[in-house]
Formats: sequence, structure tokens, C-alpha cells
Amino acid sequence: MTMSWGIGFVCGVLIVGGIIFISSKKSKKRQYDERQIAARGLAFKAGFITLVVSEIAVFFSETLLDHPVVLFTPGFLQLLIILVSLLVFLEIAIFKDAYFTPGEPFSKRWCALMILLSLIFIVQFIIRKDKLSGYVNFTVGIYILIIMLSIIIKHYIFSKTESDDGEEGREAE
Repeated sequence: MTMSWGIGFVCGVLIVGGIIFISSKKSKKRQYDERQIAARGLAFKAGFITLVVSEIAVFFSETLLDHPVVLFTPGFLQLLIILVSLLVFLEIAIFKDAYFTPGEPFSKRWCALMILLSLIFIVQFIIRKDKLSGYVNFTVGIYILIIMLSIIIKHYIFSKTESDDGEEGREAE
């Protein structure tokens, strides 16, 4: 990791943090119902357990091997563990209908934007010469793409179930 990459990373995190802070002050708080809160609790628990088990596995493997486990570049394994733990949380939240609130439904524009962002990350992996930023870009791009595909699949399942329920209601009349 170069000094310029580190400075750019810190600046990016600060900018995103500032945007989140400003938008959280302006936007209203998300209101989840009781079922969604329980499902999110289950998702948080599963994500946390995934994180702890993965970190313990790395700890014991490093202890037994007597040297650090490095996957591609130093620190990349830790990023993978964090992303996998977040993915477990998000997949459970998405498929238990606890990701979107009733007041904030699925937005196709947001989904298209996120898919475009993931493709940009993947293209940056192809273009980059720096190993760390290349692997990070590829991993984050694939991560975002998996989440968006999960949301699309869940949206399709929900709309299919909803249309089947509507047809059954018309047949009963």
C-alpha cells in the first residue's frame, strides 16, 4: 500500500462518513415493524457468529502454522472475513424481508446504480496494476453484485408470490 493510496482511502472514508452524517440528519428514521426487527436481530447474530468463527479459524491456523496467513496481499483476508460476515447479515435480512422498510420499498434506480458501481469496481480490477487495490476493487465489486442479485431474486419471488395470490383470489370469486 502506498502513501497516496492510504491518503486517498482515508479521504474517501471521511467523505462518505460526512455524507452519511448529513443525510442522516435530514432524513427520517427508518421504521421497521416487529417482525423485521426480530429478523434483523437474527441476521445480526448470524453475521456476528460468522465473523467470530472466521477470526478464530484464522487465529488457530496462524498459531499452528507459526506465521501469518496472507491471501494475495497483507490485510486482504481480514477484508474478506468482514465482507463475508456482512454478506451473511445482508442475505438473511434480504430474504426475511427485513432489508427494506415499508416506507422505503425496492428502488429499481438504486439497484441499477449499484450494479453499475459494481461493474466499475470490477473494471478497475482489470485496469489496476497495484495488487492490493485491484483485489479490493474486484472483491467489493463482486460483493455488491451478489447483494444486488439477491435483492432482485427476492423482489422477483415476492412479485411472483403476490401475483399468484391475486390469481387465487380471482378464482375463488
